[in-house]
Amino acid sequence: MPEVSRDDLTFRETPVEGSTVAEGLVVPPAPAEFCRFDDISFLDVLGGGGDGGRGDILDPDEYLTVAPGLSGGLEDPPPPAVGPAGDAATPEDDLLTPLTSDDLSRPADVTGADRDTSPPDADDEGMDQVLEVAEPVWPVLETDTVPPPRAELGWARRVDPGETPPDGVPDPDVRTFEFELDTFQKQAIGLIERGENVLVVAHTSAGKTAIAEYAIARALADGDRVIYTSPVKALSNQKFCELRSQFSSVGILTGDTQLNEDAPCLICTTEILRSMLYNRPWLTERLRTVVLDEVHYIDQVDRGHIWEECLILLPPTVSLLMLSATVPNAMDLAAWVGGIKSRPVFVVSCPNRPVPLEHQLYTGPAQEWRDANLQPKRTFTVLDHNGIFSNDKPRRRHSNHGNANQRAHPRLQQQRSRGGGGGGGRGGSGRRQRPPSPTQEDWGDLVRHMESSCLLPAIVFVSSRRRCDSTVAVLGHLDLTSDEEKQRIRARLRMLETHLDSGDRHLNSVKSMREFLLRGLGVHHAGMLPFLKETVELLFQDGLVKVLFATETLSIGINMPTRTVVFDSLIKFDGSSERYLLPSEYIQMSGRAGRRGKDQSGTVIIMAVPRCPDRAKLHTVVSTPPDPIRSQFRLTFFMLLNMLSTGRGAASVVWNSFALWGRSSPSEVQAQLERLRNEEVGARLSATDATLLRSQCEELVALVQEERVDRNQLECTQHTVLTLSAPRDPPPPAEPTREPDRELARRAAAALRPPLLRPEVSAGRVAAHEEMTVGWADVEFYLAESPWSACAAAVGRLAELSEGPVAPPPESQRLTELRRQLEGRYPGMEREEIVHTLEAALAADRLYTQQKELGHWNDETSAMMQVLKELGYVDSSGRVTGKGKAACGVGYRQLLVTELVCNNALDGLTSPQLAALLSAVSHVLVVATTAQGREEPDTARLPAALREGVVRMLKIARHIDNVQERNGLHTRTDEEMSLQFELIEAVLDWASGMELRNVRLPRESDQGNLCRTLQRLDETLRDVRDLAVTLRLPRLQSTVRDALVAIRRGLPFNPSIYTM
Repeated sequence: MPEVSRDDLTFRETPVEGSTVAEGLVVPPAPAEFCRFDDISFLDVLGGGGDGGRGDILDPDEYLTVAPGLSGGLEDPPPPAVGPAGDAATPEDDLLTPLTSDDLSRPADVTGADRDTSPPDADDEGMDQVLEVAEPVWPVLETDTVPPPRAELGWARRVDPGETPPDGVPDPDVRTFEFELDTFQKQAIGLIERGENVLVVAHTSAGKTAIAEYAIARALADGDRVIYTSPVKALSNQKFCELRSQFSSVGILTGDTQLNEDAPCLICTTEILRSMLYNRPWLTERLRTVVLDEVHYIDQVDRGHIWEECLILLPPTVSLLMLSATVPNAMDLAAWVGGIKSRPVFVVSCPNRPVPLEHQLYTGPAQEWRDANLQPKRTFTVLDHNGIFSNDKPRRRHSNHGNANQRAHPRLQQQRSRGGGGGGGRGGSGRRQRPPSPTQEDWGDLVRHMESSCLLPAIVFVSSRRRCDSTVAVLGHLDLTSDEEKQRIRARLRMLETHLDSGDRHLNSVKSMREFLLRGLGVHHAGMLPFLKETVELLFQDGLVKVLFATETLSIGINMPTRTVVFDSLIKFDGSSERYLLPSEYIQMSGRAGRRGKDQSGTVIIMAVPRCPDRAKLHTVVSTPPDPIRSQFRLTFFMLLNMLSTGRGAASVVWNSFALWGRSSPSEVQAQLERLRNEEVGARLSATDATLLRSQCEELVALVQEERVDRNQLECTQHTVLTLSAPRDPPPPAEPTREPDRELARRAAAALRPPLLRPEVSAGRVAAHEEMTVGWADVEFYLAESPWSACAAAVGRLAELSEGPVAPPPESQRLTELRRQLEGRYPGMEREEIVHTLEAALAADRLYTQQKELGHWNDETSAMMQVLKELGYVDSSGRVTGKGKAACGVGYRQLLVTELVCNNALDGLTSPQLAALLSAVSHVLVVATTAQGREEPDTARLPAALREGVVRMLKIARHIDNVQERNGLHTRTDEEMSLQFELIEAVLDWASGMELRNVRLPRESDQGNLCRTLQRLDETLRDVRDLAVTLRLPRLQSTVRDALVAIRRGLPFNPSIYTM
């Protein structure tokens, strides 16, 4: 078997009978003049500008100072610098010249303004041609030499919601609206007319889309281009459908849909926009505006960094329109974007919902529950449409000891009979147990209640896909549509099904969905076939689906307003554990309720059967503002390679990220820390002690808060109402502060030195026939010398008045221990002294943390560069190799896919086998793995060649993991563990021509997972094809081409209904 090996790359290609062996690609070593750096640490790629060896250097006499056609121009440039030997400095010398403070004060250009943005020639696809271009070598920079931009809050301009909009807005020559615009809409449109950057924060259904439509119309009217980005392909498809009906030329560009991509109005996902900015910048020519819908996605752990890269890389001349319903720290986000663009960002907000919401608890059939007046009731208001909490508490009809709310429900009895509650803890089964679900009777009663109360249509958010399907299945007795509506549904389904193959029309999922839809019921989750999801969406928008059971993914931007939103539970599984919904998640989902122009108010119903949510958590989820969005920026190999290959340098991308923008340099942080330690005794702690102190303060405050409203209910039946009161002077107004450290110090000190109060106890009897459960949450009390002294006295009094003894819950051992530890630090200090000392210590901890974070960026970047060098993507001087250039175009699992191709791991496979093997890279279903490592995939039923391919893939993945771990990247993506072989047989069946209904699917997967995996596999195969073209591997090109043809068929690749 022939083999060609050179300094940079080795490619091996196995000959087949009747064919010739392609010559291996020879990548010459880097020229000696570029190999000047023996030790490259941190920011090899983070260099700044400089000519970097591009082009010839003109003689000073050839410089033009006046542009043709103009009367004036620039002054003569200064003569070139002369080095010690008297020679003029060359561009390469300039790269090695130490940067001055003036140089460092100018962030490197990341807009690509100095690059040739014309499309590449077709002849440039070969690696030989690519390597003929001399690559610049970027200087080594220490962390401290890269200056961060200064935080200028002046870049963020808040627009007063009461400010009168400018006259003449909107311009009727640009766009007219059939309704009167709200003030915030006119304010935003007025700013768009001025060409400003705008951040619009308004509730769901408030009318942000109208602002985006005007921005598009304004750009098109002026002959410019506009790009509309969304976080998911489903929203992109829907927006394409909406905008295509309003504007003459609209295109869409997603991973699986490319239509009219040269149109002046282009719809795309954020990932596509990033790829364009890196690799196809000519698509941004004459770009006037970019609309970033759902901009709060910048807070998403997995994808937030993509949004940051887009915002940083977009030219500052492009106007930005950012839209979101949940950005509590809008001024911070605006200040960051304005700072990196050196243009102000105006924050326009709509503080009130156009359609107010009322939040209710559903407690089950009305015959089981009573209100305060002992009247039958099934729903109880938690928070009314004015934002006021209600004290209306549900009471069971029958008297029972223990927690009546949980005792009698059949779901809880079933769970207990199975030993429920084991979970993964000690003595449990080790498997995650979902919270018990409502019964068929509960669901039927709720739907009938909503129907009779004119609360339909409704979206019911269910905690899992399986529960969506099972809930609809048990509601077969419900029929919510009229005969006329059934006829409309049948007609729509017949029209849509004409786009399906005959075999696909008989899929079980299609037939069952047809039955549900005819009765006004629908299901929507990621495991469904895309065609079915879009069918449900269209019927819901037409008012033909009355109750839609959906998972959280429905809340992501898709325009489906409804009368009512229902939560089957406030608890979700986030991939690692069960937790209550975050306020931002609750806001995003509940915001679908209330249709503007149709409803006076929207209704949100929370299922309290079979288990009522914890009252404190309920109030937190329903009423707490969402957490501020935070930077999720992270360095990726994709970013580093693309920045290196385009010659931009990544320093400004890192420092301009939301995470580091405005940060002090390491030397400045050290100076601040030394100054603080010299001035404040409380700050003279080690980094370890300061971090420990912060964690102790945070835990102390949290524990005190929890025990003040302890929900460990006192399970005893009482006939006595006890009220505690403590007269005291009103507390002084809290000092407004922007420093969270001061607030934490104040609260921790208050926990150590609480105010002394004088509780007064009074008791009174209630009607003898009414039985009440009194818990700690229902007892109003005040702190005395310790959090529980007043409560203990109250419970003692309660015990005297009641029939049985009542014991107060003791203060937790951990809280007592924390008090003792902190008291030992500050013996005898008054509260204000403690506040001052703690504040200094917390400030020191913040500076220590900044030092650690800067060190993290330093270490991670150095390690990533070393990984790229070891794997051959950059050479010893930091110059991108031919292999690295080829990898720049790979959008997903960049290192693994490139290594598979370069190490000939895909050789010897048929096209169906190649598709099946790469499905492990493209799998969308996350399967939990153990800490001990993955189990070897079961390959016994696979063809021998495919089994060998699996072995090679695992070997290469382990090699990449070992290289990363050897260089200290322990927290990066685990390539081996992230491989998923669950669908390898299913993809093999599909690529071999089998019909969808006959494909072998594993138990934990479904047809929707297979479709999404095939769509991502299509992208991966295209990446492999491009690598094969660039690296000149003709046999692999042919196999990939056949694999693409084999998988691109049928329902998984039907065009979106929205784009038809």
